[in-house]
Amino acid sequence: MIQPPPSPSPLRRLGGFLFWAVLPLLAGILLAVALVPKPQIGIVRFEDMIWYYSNEYMSKMLDRVRTDDRSRAVVLQLDSPGGAVIYTEELFFHLLELRKYKPLIVSIDSMAASGGYYMAAAGDVVFAKPASIVGNIGVIS
Repeated sequence: MIQPPPSPSPLRRLGGFLFWAVLPLLAGILLAVALVPKPQIGIVRFEDMIWYYSNEYMSKMLDRVRTDDRSRAVVLQLDSPGGAVIYTEELFFHLLELRKYKPLIVSIDSMAASGGYYMAAAGDVVFAKPASIVGNIGVIS
């Protein structure tokens, strides 16, 4: 009479389970981490009056984040009382140019008055705290 083969030990069953179920799962996770790029968001802070040097610095930062292929969107953290009209308008058009390439989210910290408000208007989405001072005096004039 033929006897049935002995059943595998619990340790052998656990080894088979680990090999066929857990090992492919771990391999998939490791491959995903290694091969799938992580999207990044460029964050640009502007906490100054708008004048020649701040305009120059901000323009360089916006150009850098626009040409960075790793960043998928840009967050502009804004805290400005405004400043010179000519430089404000330059930054506004620079932000509009950036929007052609990447989404632009504006976050107003404590103030976006006058030219700061004008810059915030360039964003796709604008967020402000309830206590933020947001307003305009003379952009239209």
